[in-house]
Amino acid sequence: DVTDPLDIQLLGALEPGINLISVATYQNALYVGTAFNHVYVYDITDPSSPVAGPILDFSDICRDFTFHAGHVYMSIGSALEIYSITDPLDPQYVDTFSVLEPMRESMAIGDVLYFVSKTRMQIADVSTPESPVRTGAVEIDPTADLSRISIEGLFGYVQGATTVPHTCTVWPVDNPVYFGQIYDHDPYGCARDLLVLDGYLYEGSNDAGLRIHDLY
Repeated sequence: DVTDPLDIQLLGALEPGINLISVATYQNALYVGTAFNHVYVYDITDPSSPVAGPILDFSDICRDFTFHAGHVYMSIGSALEIYSITDPLDPQYVDTFSVLEPMRESMAIGDVLYFVSKTRMQIADVSTPESPVRTGAVEIDPTADLSRISIEGLFGYVQGATTVPHTCTVWPVDNPVYFGQIYDHDPYGCARDLLVLDGYLYEGSNDAGLRIHDLY
């Protein structure tokens, strides 16, 4: 219970499988991806008492969920698995959008989907949400294992297991431009999360805790 964000109260726990990989909510549904290649769906109409729903089986781990226009894009293997969530508690398969290398995190802004695969950031037009169309891509680091993306304004920030955060433009969508690393020293383990907010970059890592960077 985070009614008081400074006084978080534990209400209980769900154990859909060992090693949870990804978690997201959409309307009255909770989606949980596990290391056993399952996605569990829960009804959270009562947030304090989730009710188990369908279990979706895949051939690989679901690393991320992005919601757009009544659809969910699941980052699985080297593809985005697209499901209709007209009923969020009963996702229906629509299509598979291949990205040719391991898929990681994505985010949608308007009708544009930004996502990182293993070595690059890619951009797709999702004005027809069931049929993404790739519009552009930029190589970030051919040796990296990119996993996280965050965007503010015209700039995207990406980070992964073997690299510090990098920055690139995200506009125009057909010609993003890579700038480089935002700082120049060795990384401290894989990125657990990356967030850009009001000119500050918050970077989580394995061994260095939370780093905060003033981007301006």
